[in-house]
Amino acid sequence: MTEDPTQQQIELEDADVPDLPASSDAEAVVPWFHLTSTLNAYVALSALLIQPVAGFDKHYRDLGESAPDRVVLLAPPLGPAIVADAISSAATYIPVAFEVAPEWARQVLEEGARSDLGLPGPLAAPRAVIPLRHVKSLRFRTEAERDEFVARLSTFGNIPQPTMDLVCSPEVFAESGVNIEALTVQLSELPSEPAELGQALKRANRLAGALFLGASACGATRADFLRLASV
Repeated sequence: MTEDPTQQQIELEDADVPDLPASSDAEAVVPWFHLTSTLNAYVALSALLIQPVAGFDKHYRDLGESAPDRVVLLAPPLGPAIVADAISSAATYIPVAFEVAPEWARQVLEEGARSDLGLPGPLAAPRAVIPLRHVKSLRFRTEAERDEFVARLSTFGNIPQPTMDLVCSPEVFAESGVNIEALTVQLSELPSEPAELGQALKRANRLAGALFLGASACGATRADFLRLASV
């Protein structure tokens, strides 16, 4: 029996991360990606957000395990070594990359998320959650992998169809020369408080689940929650 990774339901708001106007700042237009595997991506689509590993009840290996209370963001190209690490839990996993809107990324950078990292290349690891309304697209290596992702997505009744673009972009996953061992070591040495963050995220998850059940009993549907989350 195939395990459904979407049993975990998370509904969080990011009231402290305002929408920002467009900027001509060069750093604001750097494309930032969160690389993971399809199973973690299905959970994100169901929850309507990308979150640190600490908030998961079950997480499938990616770079986030080296910094469990942070969301790891990379600038392309991501490189085969990092891609292979993101899908190392099973040979059948497909790598996917969420493209984060530059306005949201700029907010994180302005708050100094990278100031003390000393990491190689364009990389950020903020303590944050990223609501999917701040994600521009979901990128794939090949059209076949995108089609497989969409086909499996349709088998989960509790995951809405993504509103972001699903794009075949092999260049995003191209060779980068990044040393994956050095990268994971430096991420693991960052200040970390995963237990505290994980407890907060899971409390929010339980509260959101209770609210969802109560609202459902009053006739609300998941579509009502999706419309609310998109505001």
